[in-house]
Amino acid sequence: MNNYVITKKEANEDFIKLNMKLFSGKLPSIKILIQEHEELWGECISDFDVITGDIKSMTIMINTTYPDKKTYHSVLGHEMIHALQYIEGRDGEHNEYFYSFEEKFKENNLDFYDDSF
Repeated sequence: MNNYVITKKEANEDFIKLNMKLFSGKLPSIKILIQEHEELWGECISDFDVITGDIKSMTIMINTTYPDKKTYHSVLGHEMIHALQYIEGRDGEHNEYFYSFEEKFKENNLDFYDDSF
């Protein structure tokens, strides 16, 4: 059962905190969309310019509820890795670069999910 409800204010504040803890502040401000989804717990959505390859927009979608705060933080952090991959011109795959953040998650008492939600 998902009892932990996410607010827009909390999501924006947590993005800033996790950005500092996990990524040393490397991520720019990114729109957070809180949306009920039956199949996904989160997703990083990027819109690229087809000619230049530049990012036109980026949104992190998180679900409206989670089993607990730790799961929510872990999912948000997971999607933030994908955002950093895109910003750095990498693909958004679960690859060696993606897994390079696993220890940082553990240091911050977060679960490191490596599959889709």
